[in-house]
Parts: sequence; C-alpha cells; structure tokens
Amino acid sequence: MRTVCIDPGHGGRDPGATAGGIDEAIIVLDVCCRLWELLRGKVVVVMTRKDDTYLDLRARSTTSNLAEADVFCSVHCNSAHNQAASGWELFTSVGETQADRLGEMVSHHHAATFPDQVDRGQKEVNFSVLRRTSAPAILVELGFLSNDQERSWLEQEDVRQGHAEYIAAGILEFLGVSAKPTMTIEERVARLERLAGLA
Repeated sequence: MRTVCIDPGHGGRDPGATAGGIDEAIIVLDVCCRLWELLRGKVVVVMTRKDDTYLDLRARSTTSNLAEADVFCSVHCNSAHNQAASGWELFTSVGETQADRLGEMVSHHHAATFPDQVDRGQKEVNFSVLRRTSAPAILVELGFLSNDQERSWLEQEDVRQGHAEYIAAGILEFLGVSAKPTMTIEERVARLERLAGLA
C-alpha cells in the first residue's frame, strides 16, 4: 500500500497567519484531518501533527522520510500586507518533475472544485520542508486569511471539506489509487454475515 504524509503547517507556539481571531494552524489542521479521513483505507496515512502542537521544519520532512512516504503534502493559508490579495497557489521544490506532476493533478482538481477562486498558479521554490523531503512534495496555500472575504469563506465547513476533497483526488490520481470508498474489515464481515443470513 502506498504511503502519504500530510503536514498541517505551523501549530503550537507558531500559529502561522492570524487574522480576525482565526489562526492558520487551526484551519489547516481541520483540512488535514478531513484529508486523512478521505485517504485512510486507500493509502497508509502519516500526519506530522494531529493536534495543535509545534514542530520545526526538519521534523516535518524527517517524519515523511522515516515513513518512506510516496507523497508529501504540506497545507497552509496565506497572508499579505495588501488585504485585497486573494487566491490559491501551490508550490513544489525546484527541478522536481514528479512533484510538478503531482501539483498539476491537485491544481486540476482544485480548479474543478472551486472554479471561482483566484488561481495564483503553481511555482517552484526552495522551501526547506519541500527540499528536505525525499518524496514528491507539494505545499498548498488554501487562501489568504488577511483577506476578510476569503477568511470568512475558509471558515465554512463545506469549503474546508472541498479543499480536503480536491487534494485527496489529486494525490490518489498521482498514485494511481482508486478514489472509490473501500470497506473496513468490520464492514466486510458485517456484509458477509448479512448475505449469509447470520445478521
């Protein structure tokens, strides 16, 4: 089974971008927990953090490398001095063609899910968390918390679910794994018992 490492950015003493009483660390943790829920059973899922705790950048890439992950996905929200700045963007490490292909797949599913959100494009950068990670690695910026309208939008549960869904779809497509729901062992046993007339 393939392995995916999900990295909710920031956490603990590092809340990330903060605006309107909303911390980036909390928004991205919620999206990543939803992403974990969508991926589990289809791939092995490793999360760099599962609660509001602090991790340095090296620990994030080390978690992925120790798990021998096939994909690393870091999730963030953006911020800018210009409060009119808005939109979604995706980063990959410099010169990494596999990460570029993964990014293109996630970008495609984002555009299909949120066609009205500004798409700031896919860019290659030298971020530590991407550079130090052995797996094809992407960093997704969901939107700008410094923009009042986009922040209010990101606070909506269905919007955060949508972000988790397109990221999951892009990752599964990249890995060649079916997005169809899979039954747990307990669900399979219950189904067999019903078919056999035992339940």
